[in-house]
Amino acid sequence: MSTTSMNRLQRHRHRLALAVDAVLSVRPPPAHKLRARKVVSRSKGRCTGKFPSVKVGRMVQWESPGELDAIKGIEADPRYTTYAEQPVVVRYRMDGRIRRHYPDLEARWRGGRELLEVKTDEDAKDPEVQRRSALMARDLPLFGYGYRLVRCSELRTGPQLANADLLIKHGGARVPQVDREQLRRLFAARGTVPWGELVQGAHGPRALGHVSRLVLEGQIDFDRSQPIQSETSLHWVAKRPKE
Repeated sequence: MSTTSMNRLQRHRHRLALAVDAVLSVRPPPAHKLRARKVVSRSKGRCTGKFPSVKVGRMVQWESPGELDAIKGIEADPRYTTYAEQPVVVRYRMDGRIRRHYPDLEARWRGGRELLEVKTDEDAKDPEVQRRSALMARDLPLFGYGYRLVRCSELRTGPQLANADLLIKHGGARVPQVDREQLRRLFAARGTVPWGELVQGAHGPRALGHVSRLVLEGQIDFDRSQPIQSETSLHWVAKRPKE
């Protein structure tokens, strides 16, 4: 029996065994649409906007400051290959009622994908949100997804968001191959290059932007547990073997 057939059978048995609380289906948007539901609308009173993503290659819509923070974090993390907003609609049964859930984001990496729901700390305490999140985390792996409830305070803990803002600010343009090779040779000769030298223009007027872009791509790295400062040492990442 194929893996697809096995997953389908597992989901069918799962729905029969858990007739009360269970995820029933996960559906992507129609082929002619990018999102499972509309995000940015003139009629909405809440704060919404669009983020120019280099990783996705288009404007990504967000409908809360927390979602924007999460998007920046994914954009700046080279472990993620791509992502999307309002990626699916999840049909589920809870307390005997059929409901729909639209996760905020889907993040993908090599060999995996995860649905994210971003909530304020107060909203995350809501008992129904907690029960739904537990249900999603339990059942969605049967459909090929991980699931995570993300609190806004988590996104602003530590230096990650400030680092992402800085790298995204400078690293919006792709790096030409000739400039990439020049930087590779610089790092091969030096081993590490401090951030302050790039800011001061010691390696040319475009080096700061190019290095920032290569950090976003994962070709150059640094100690990501620390804020980027003048003395931050950057190093070239050796090529990983093809997977």
